[in-house]
Amino acid sequence: MYFFLSILSFSALCFTSTTIPKMLVNIQTQSKAITYAGCITHMCFFTVFALLDMGLLTVMAYDRFVAICRPLHYTVLMSPNLCAQFFS
Repeated sequence: MYFFLSILSFSALCFTSTTIPKMLVNIQTQSKAITYAGCITHMCFFTVFALLDMGLLTVMAYDRFVAICRPLHYTVLMSPNLCAQFFS
């Protein structure tokens, strides 16, 4: 669970880091213009980190499901190999 929480916190940090720099530049310069390449790059990073957040929350829900419904099989079902397969 702590493995998933550490990745989730990193993902949340990166997710907010994709928006904040452009927002600060817009506030500082009073200009809201963005280039096409900048827009595509921003949307790609935004989408990747949003999907990573959703995937992690899904895996964490499965982790809690296994821990509650099958506590004696938890170590077998949530092996390190399976956790690595979730992210590959």
